[in-house]
Formats: sequence, structure tokens, C-alpha cells
Amino acid sequence: MYQNKPTVKQTIILKLLLIALFTSVIGACSEKSKTIPLQTIYSSNNCAIPVQVLKSINSATELDLLLQSFPKSFSNPSPINIQINYQKQVLILFALGRKPSSGYSIKLENKFAILKGEKLYLPISIHQPDESSYQAQLITSPCRIISIPKINFLEIRIGKE
Repeated sequence: MYQNKPTVKQTIILKLLLIALFTSVIGACSEKSKTIPLQTIYSSNNCAIPVQVLKSINSATELDLLLQSFPKSFSNPSPINIQINYQKQVLILFALGRKPSSGYSIKLENKFAILKGEKLYLPISIHQPDESSYQAQLITSPCRIISIPKINFLEIRIGKE
């Protein structure tokens, strides 16, 4: 049995087809990132939320229950008024939980979150007091409520993708 060797033209065509196939497989496997604008709706160092929380708030009732649990301050005894269109927006609550001193905070590092696949990455960093610094011995519970356009996501993550 004698087999013909492929010609140079056939070899080039075969290589081009393999390259096209390889790049299409790589493109299909990689998830595209999308930037999502975000805005801080509420931020405080005294939210009275005892445990760390990261969750979406999907209704006015859910938001009202949360806000009613927040402590009232002497400087601002009136209730917090947040107006949200839940048909177009989603709220996300991130709370650090109860901390033993001041110096803990939640910082928004960017005005855009990243949606990659079904994971939403929030550009948040957590600041804590330096071990060698002196802090007021005041129990704090930092939290932040963020608004984003209504999108589909299954998981929320803090930090970079």
C-alpha cells in the first residue's frame, strides 16, 4: 500500500484549519467580563449586624426590615429613606459583623463591578486597624449597601476576579 504525501498546499490548509479550530475552542471556553456600574446607597460603621453578611436585597420589604434593625443615632434620629426601583436595580449588602474596636471599614475601590459568567465581583477592600496602633475600644459593625443595575448573577465575590 502506497500513501501519497500531502502537498504543501494541503499541509498549509490543514494547519490553518487546526489554528482556526483551536482559537474558536479557546474563545468559547473563556468567559467574557462585563463592567457593571455601582453606587453606594448607604454606609456606616455602626449597622448592628453581628455576623459577616454578603447578600442581595430584592424587595422594599426586605430593605425596610434591614433598615429598621439599624441603630438610631442622636444626630440623625429620622429613619433612613432609600428609594429604589426594584424593576431596574438590585441592592447588595456587605457587612463585616461585630468588630472589637474602631478602625475597621469597608472601602469601595472602583465605581464598577465585574460580571464574569454568573459571578459578580465587587471592588471592595476591608480595612482593619494596624496591630501596633491604638484604637478606641468601641464595638463597631461596618456595613455598606450598594446599588447595581438589575442583572443575572448567581454568586457575589469580594475583590478582583
